[in-house]
Amino acid sequence: MNRIPLLQQKVNKIVSDASLNRDVSTSFIPMVDLGILSAKVDTSQLVSDVLAYLGMLGVKGADGEDGIRFLIGVIGWRLFLIWYNRNKFRSHVSKVLRNIGMVEQADNFDKCGQHVYNMECCECGYVHAVRYHCKLRVCPECGWVRKGELTASYSDALRSLGRLRFMTLTLKNVANLADGRKRIRACFCKLRHRKVYKAWIKGGLYGLETPVGRDGLWNIHLHVIYAGSWIDQGKLADDWEKITGDSRYVYIQAVKHGRSPVGYILKYVNKHDSIVLAGDDKLGEYLSVLYNVRLLQPFGSLLGKKAENPLFLCPECGSCIWRVTEVDTARVTFDGLEYLRARASPGLFWDGRKPSTGN
Repeated sequence: MNRIPLLQQKVNKIVSDASLNRDVSTSFIPMVDLGILSAKVDTSQLVSDVLAYLGMLGVKGADGEDGIRFLIGVIGWRLFLIWYNRNKFRSHVSKVLRNIGMVEQADNFDKCGQHVYNMECCECGYVHAVRYHCKLRVCPECGWVRKGELTASYSDALRSLGRLRFMTLTLKNVANLADGRKRIRACFCKLRHRKVYKAWIKGGLYGLETPVGRDGLWNIHLHVIYAGSWIDQGKLADDWEKITGDSRYVYIQAVKHGRSPVGYILKYVNKHDSIVLAGDDKLGEYLSVLYNVRLLQPFGSLLGKKAENPLFLCPECGSCIWRVTEVDTARVTFDGLEYLRARASPGLFWDGRKPSTGN
């Protein structure tokens, strides 16, 4: 039996009974829906809750010792809910992956975040612990890592293009995710290659969002950051309807100064709540159809301007040559020094093995 709802009811009653003064808000009661995708503690929200609890305890007249105990209990409860929902979500996704035959991806998802590898500097022997990342699209931990990498890769390049606009294009809800993904990309390509739009849209970055609509169908969006001229929304809607045949819902706005341009897209691309809540069939389709599919794509004048990831240098000696080993078995999975030696000696693999001749 799931005891979490019962425990929630008890804590709700205790806190609501304690708050006798109507001027004290009870919105900070820790029964707020944290969401099954919550994997990162919202520090600002936690601080706000602490201040609210302190205010309530002051009005109630609780003594210092009881107040501290109550405060610690509530904060601990919030952190427990975050941990509980995170583990519940990961178990659910792993089960769906195995049901659709993606066993290897499920194993990778299960060990995501664990200390799996060590990187040893080939020059000075410094050891850097590495946590494993599954890189699955629905993984919350990998989502934060990927967001940082993409922001660093494209933000400066986008700003160098000049004045930026944000545009959203949609399709009428579709039953098949794979067909809808291909169709909206093809329609956007047709739009960009129209004579007038070639002059208006110089280049930029687009991202694909695929939530599940209320009708149970895929509600596919294309979010675009582009450099170029302002496009009248009415004209854009008319032209988009001519190209798609059934969709005219579009939106356009200027990108505000001071905001990360990539952030306009990533906040949509990284949203998976509606997919998870739509059921195992939708989640399975999403995981299988979009596995290894690029959802963020540069085009036009942005092509070739992505910033390269910087080399990871040893903090002790500054070297960039590493040997990677598994923590459990001590097996070497990659040796940067041997790789360079193999590059200098054609016909050898990085570990010194000769390639098979096929005989």
